[in-house]
Amino acid sequence: MKTILQLLLMLILGSAGGMSVLSFAATISTEITGSTSTTDYSGKQAAEKRTLAPSSTSNEALFGVEIAERSDDPCFLRARYRNIATGRDGANLRFAECDDNNNNEGTDDSRRTLTIPSGGFVTGVRICMNSQQDKMKGIQLIGRYGACLLGEDNVYVSPAPCSRVFKTSGIEYRLCDTDQPNYQTLSCSNNSSILSTHYERTNCQGTRNGPDNDWEEAVNCPDRMVATGMRLNHREGNGGRRIITGVALDCRKVELPD
Repeated sequence: MKTILQLLLMLILGSAGGMSVLSFAATISTEITGSTSTTDYSGKQAAEKRTLAPSSTSNEALFGVEIAERSDDPCFLRARYRNIATGRDGANLRFAECDDNNNNEGTDDSRRTLTIPSGGFVTGVRICMNSQQDKMKGIQLIGRYGACLLGEDNVYVSPAPCSRVFKTSGIEYRLCDTDQPNYQTLSCSNNSSILSTHYERTNCQGTRNGPDNDWEEAVNCPDRMVATGMRLNHREGNGGRRIITGVALDCRKVELPD
C-alpha cells in the first residue's frame, strides 16, 4: 500500500530545474437537462391529477416517498428529492388530502417511508391495488445508481466491511478482510445494479409476496433518465378524502456538461 507521502509525490509535476506544482483534476457536477418525458401510469389513469415536482432548475431528482392512510384510504404521499450532484436533501412535496378538518397526513401507524440508497435515484415505479381496483395499497420504487445513469459500464459499491457473521460456543464472530478494499463491482447492463424498495399493505390483492403478477405494471423512465417529478391520479373518497389510484413519473436526462 502506498503511503500518503508517496501519493503526494506522484501528483508533483515539473522538471528538475523548474518549480514543482501540485495538479488536481477539476470536479465536474452532474446535471439534469433536456425536456420532460412522462411515463404511463401504474394503476389508474383518469381525469384528476396532481404533480409533485421541484423547480426545473433545481437539479433535484426523486429518491424516496412517504405514504400514509386514513380509514383505509391512501390519501397522503410525500415525494422527497435530493440534488443529483451534491446529494443534499431538496424539495419535500406533499399530496395531503386525508379529511375536511386539516388533519391531512393520515395516521401515524399507517405511515411508511421508502428510500433508494445513497448514490441512487428513482427511475421507475409500480403500485399494488386493492381487490376492487380503486385504491393504491402498495408501492415499489425502482432506481439506478448515478454512474449507470451517466452511461458507465460498472458501478463500484462498498458493502458493510464485516458482513459475514457466525456463532460458535455461544460467541459471535465477524469476518473482516482488512487487507483488501471491500468493493463490489456491479454491471450497469444487468439486474445486479438495479435498486428497489417496496411496501405492501395487508389488503393489497393477491398473495402478499412483494411486487409480482398481482401488482400493476411497472412504469420506467427512458434510458439514462431520472425521475424529476411524480404524478398522482386520485378520486373522491368519504369524509373529504382524496384517494390515490395511480402513479406516473416525469423524467429528464442525466449527463455531465461538455
